[in-house]
Amino acid sequence: AALAIMELIDEEQLVDQARRMGTYLLEQLTTRLSSHPHVGDVRGAGMMLALEFVRDKTTREPVEHAFGVKLSAALHREGILGNFFNGVLIMYPPLNLRIDEADYLLNGVTRAVQSL
Repeated sequence: AALAIMELIDEEQLVDQARRMGTYLLEQLTTRLSSHPHVGDVRGAGMMLALEFVRDKTTREPVEHAFGVKLSAALHREGILGNFFNGVLIMYPPLNLRIDEADYLLNGVTRAVQSL
């Protein structure tokens, strides 16, 4: 079974797809959200993406737990599931993410963050 999965990853060029889509997502998140007063950092590698939230960009003091509760609720309203832990929203979209799905994720995350 493991060999079949490796063959599928190769046949579908999922590594290259993840690299391209991850770059697109990271660039879009940075463009859309880096100026938000509570976004301290936008980072990622491949399809692993993170938004770090801070109370103040100068001191980089992390947001309180209540911020994460509000953000999680806003994300759920947008149909987005994300892992918020210690002031960081972590997202792991699937390797075979299509552009329309990426835009859905970007739009939902952007609206959720801007609603706070």
